[in-house]
Formats: sequence, C-alpha cells, structure tokens
Amino acid sequence: MAYATTTQVLNAVQKMKDYHDTHSSTKTYEEEITTASDTWSIQHNLGTQHPSKVYIFDADGNEVLFPEVVYDTINLMTVNFDLPIAGKIIIIQ
Repeated sequence: MAYATTTQVLNAVQKMKDYHDTHSSTKTYEEEITTASDTWSIQHNLGTQHPSKVYIFDADGNEVLFPEVVYDTINLMTVNFDLPIAGKIIIIQ
C-alpha cells in the first residue's frame, strides 16, 4: 500500500483551493501562523459561521487532525490545541 507524502497532500489541498477560487463562488481563506500557540484566533471574513472545510497544518506541513474548532461568529473562529503549534490554516466556505 502506498501512502501520500506531506508534500503531495499539501499540493492536493492547494489544487483544490485554486479550483474553488477560479471555478465557483466558493471563497477561501488562508493564513500562516508563525508563532506557536495553543489557541489560534482566525478572523477569516468569509461571512459563514460553518465553513464547508477547515484544513490545519503544523509547521512541518503535517495535517493536524481533530483540533477543537469554535465557530465564534460568521467571520471569526478559534482553534484550540493540546500543545502550542505554529502552522497554516485553510478555510473553504
């Protein structure tokens, strides 16, 4: 059984983001978090309290599975982790 590398997964997510940006009215938001923290406050301004997909990656490019995501308002979410991490978030409306 072959497994996808981290680079392959990130490339696939980027392709999906690019497709959504150019082929639909779906909006995306992407942010790099450079300072490690156990709480990320994300002001995405997508106008939706429950986006269709949220991808979170650590600084090494590994997808973070099952963080606690709190949808505060239609434009703000809070992501809580067990340990401080830096990384990247991609939100698809």
